[in-house]
Amino acid sequence: MELSLIQVFIIIGAAQGLILAFSSLYHSKNRNTDLLFFFAFLALSIRLFIYPFRPLLKSNDLNIFNNLSLILLLLVGPSLLLYSLRKIKKDFKLNPLHLLHVIPFAAYLAHVLYPHFKLPICYSYATLYSGIGYGISLLTIVFVTKRSLIESNSSSIHTYSFALPLLLIPSFIYGFSYLQHQILGLHPATLPYLVLTGLLYRMSFIRIKDSKKKHESFTRRISDTMKVDQKDLSLLKEKIENLELYLNPEVSIIDLVNTTGISRHKISSLIKYGLNTTFHDLINKYRVEEVKRKIDDPKFSHFSLLGIAQESGFRSKATFYQAFKKMAGVTPAKYKQSSSLRPF
Repeated sequence: MELSLIQVFIIIGAAQGLILAFSSLYHSKNRNTDLLFFFAFLALSIRLFIYPFRPLLKSNDLNIFNNLSLILLLLVGPSLLLYSLRKIKKDFKLNPLHLLHVIPFAAYLAHVLYPHFKLPICYSYATLYSGIGYGISLLTIVFVTKRSLIESNSSSIHTYSFALPLLLIPSFIYGFSYLQHQILGLHPATLPYLVLTGLLYRMSFIRIKDSKKKHESFTRRISDTMKVDQKDLSLLKEKIENLELYLNPEVSIIDLVNTTGISRHKISSLIKYGLNTTFHDLINKYRVEEVKRKIDDPKFSHFSLLGIAQESGFRSKATFYQAFKKMAGVTPAKYKQSSSLRPF
């Protein structure tokens, strides 16, 4: 079988779709959510890869693979719908009722495996209707929650994926009119598959561009880290510790400037790249260590935890408990309890 330029274009697009699917899973920070994205693009890529070989599969009685790849598209819309809802709504959770979205796929899978199981609509039209329905739903979500998408810092690759099934709508039009077959000499589904393939190329370029930006940002951070003035860094830590600046609830970065004589910009750079933290976390780290020291000191046994916190520079109870749990890994009460059990 000799492949045409269009078929090669689609096959390469399918390969890029697979790369996008696996890379999103590999770099995932939320595996459960990104699995939905993975399944959607895996299903789409498999169909795009199989599509150019349809004539070969039919001639060799392997049409079952063609049908299986086609009905996999019934999973694209549900996967992306649930994926988008989880990305936009932080409190959205999957539940057994969401399995209802899989019923059409399960029904057509049963028909593929057991042809005597009758269905009223053929595979192609089922995927068209699914694409239209989920595509409109996804497009509505994108427009309604556009602000949420921006605020959630969703990457371009994810934002583009929300309305992906909408690109199946052209196949609804061309599938009924057969203009492609009559005028272009192409199968009715070829043009929409080309559009989908083009989208995968675009998303791949976006991923490459984003990766390049991340690499440049990482390189700049490494460069800034290497430029850290160790002498100034030692001076900064010495002043904070010896003068116990952290005991002042109102301490600010300006106080460090006045105490050390180092510019505000350079102090910010020293804390960020030299200590890999923020000003507030740095000060709270000293305060937490002071709280732990006082809890372990019998002289402060008559103090309450809040009293010790205030003596150590914390201004509010909420900030104290949050910072202590973050820095020490346990609540102040649990630390005090374990401290009372330790021998002195």
